Amino acid sequence: MTNEFSEKDVGRNILMKNYSTFHIGGSAQRFICVSTPDAVISAIQYANKERMPFFILGGGSNILFSDEGIQGLVIRIIGNSIERDGDIITASAGTSLGSAVAFARVNALAGLEWAAGIPGTIGGAVRGNAGAYGGQMVDSVLSVDVYDSARGDRQEYSCRDCSFSYRSSIFKKNKNLVVLAVTLKLQRGNKDEISEKIGYILEQRRKKIPALPSIGSIFQNIMNQGDIDTILSREPDIRWRYEEQWGGKIAAGYLIEHSDLAREHVGDAAVSEQHANIIVNRGKATAEDVVRLITIIKKGVYEEYGVLLAEEIEFVGLKRG
Repeated sequence: MTNEFSEKDVGRNILMKNYSTFHIGGSAQRFICVSTPDAVISAIQYANKERMPFFILGGGSNILFSDEGIQGLVIRIIGNSIERDGDIITASAGTSLGSAVAFARVNALAGLEWAAGIPGTIGGAVRGNAGAYGGQMVDSVLSVDVYDSARGDRQEYSCRDCSFSYRSSIFKKNKNLVVLAVTLKLQRGNKDEISEKIGYILEQRRKKIPALPSIGSIFQNIMNQGDIDTILSREPDIRWRYEEQWGGKIAAGYLIEHSDLAREHVGDAAVSEQHANIIVNRGKATAEDVVRLITIIKKGVYEEYGVLLAEEIEFVGLKRG
């Protein structure tokens, strides 16, 4: 980890499988770990000076790296840095979600319990508007410290400026915008109640999250009303689950499981036995195996339910499944 950027800290031909929760990926042409906003900006400026593309990496979840490697500079943002001002906390982009949840709990601040057990960083969570158990990042974001690599300036984005939507944001759509730090507005709460809720969520996760390497949910749940109507026309009996259990959306994992795809695999890439919307690496899975399995799943669900699943993960150096 480096607090300030230095060219001598830039590594070459670093295997990305070692920085992926999937344990899949070829070598990055160049690679550096940085921990401060100034170091992130300097690393981006270095990449621009060298006329090479750059990729911002957090905790390595929700990302599928190519087996062939990554061109340009991978900038991994790490380092936990959290400050509190009353019920407002500010965390650097590299802060793990786990650290942010723990910090909020210790300070009796409610609003982040839903993120308990989610791997990755708070910067990545903002970028993808991560969410679970009825909560999501948009619910708490007050502002975001942003570097615009195209303009070369640093700006503060309000929550509205971030254009949050389901599992997306302006940062996911515009790769020139890099999250440096995040300010969250939480609520004063009861520490014991917060701890109890975190414990419950962690227990639920343990039942669903496989022990084998994975990158989390592969597909978005179904939110589009047209697609929902199509599914309900083919399987009317799940309306109660759509309305009550799933809260107005349809779980992608259900569609995968009920399309007889729960035991599908390609090589060592397999649909998880614990959660059908997760693909696991049984040992030697390649990115190509995963892409082929994604294609099979999308085809199978489309044939059964008439809707095309959309990937939630990001492909780096690969075509979409």
